[in-house]
Amino acid sequence: MKRATVFFTQIPYEGHAFDAWGVVDENRHLQELTVESTEHKSLLGHIYLGRVTEVVPSIGAAFVRIDANDTKVFLPFDDCISMPKAEDEVLVQINKEAMKTKAPRGTQFFELPLGHCCLVHGDGNHGVSKKLSSEERKRWKSFLEGYDHNSYHLLLRTGVARCSEETIASEIATLLQTYEEVLRRGSIATCYSKVYEKPSEGQNRLLGYLRRYRTLVPEGELRFVTDAMDCYEAVCAANDTEGLELPKAFIELYQDASYELYKLYSLSTQVEELLDPKVYLKSGGDILIESMETLTAIDVNSG
Repeated sequence: MKRATVFFTQIPYEGHAFDAWGVVDENRHLQELTVESTEHKSLLGHIYLGRVTEVVPSIGAAFVRIDANDTKVFLPFDDCISMPKAEDEVLVQINKEAMKTKAPRGTQFFELPLGHCCLVHGDGNHGVSKKLSSEERKRWKSFLEGYDHNSYHLLLRTGVARCSEETIASEIATLLQTYEEVLRRGSIATCYSKVYEKPSEGQNRLLGYLRRYRTLVPEGELRFVTDAMDCYEAVCAANDTEGLELPKAFIELYQDASYELYKLYSLSTQVEELLDPKVYLKSGGDILIESMETLTAIDVNSG
């Protein structure tokens, strides 16, 4: 790939609006794309104080109601801190979205991410990314020995290699404050309350794209563009604090009201192509992809 442009914008599709984060190459062809409805916000990562409505030993799971709309969450026994009983009030985090007739999936081992760290509720051993060298892993494991691991444990991501111990200690201190607040809210909230809302993943996605494609394209060939002022300002700020090393001229606020950014990259057309179940191959054949509730079927036709 000769050039990559990371973008954030909104795209219309079938009468609905979607936030879109992605990457296009020098020919404006999509390389990566993540979309999220602006109307139906994701439950993923949120923590609720719910009530167990049913325990089903035959499938090794319980069902937990989390809101006044009678939303039920599938809670496997493997994701329970203790065996649930009907009518128990429990803290549960959504870790998988609902799909067709399947309920959202939850866990009591909830996770709180921040920067290069993640705090996981429940006893366990602290962990350090296996992508680090053995010497680095040993150093960070020694660093984590000063933290409790009976009610929670900590995980450090690969990015800690670029951080000082003071920076990580500050992140952990913030996580511990958030953790104590979640537990406090869980102890005083009324049932069916949301006690924690996971921060938007938008900026993390963009920073992840920018870091990754910085290593995949020649130097000076990575750009960022958005038509949203708040996103533009956030990336400019992150460029200074996160070491992205993008020249300011390569961070663009798109302001052509006569021709929207999503049209410039033909995003609606490319999304339609992505969602088409039939994929035409250069050989003349095609692949038919159909998603079902329990599997995805792929039919290969030679043509």
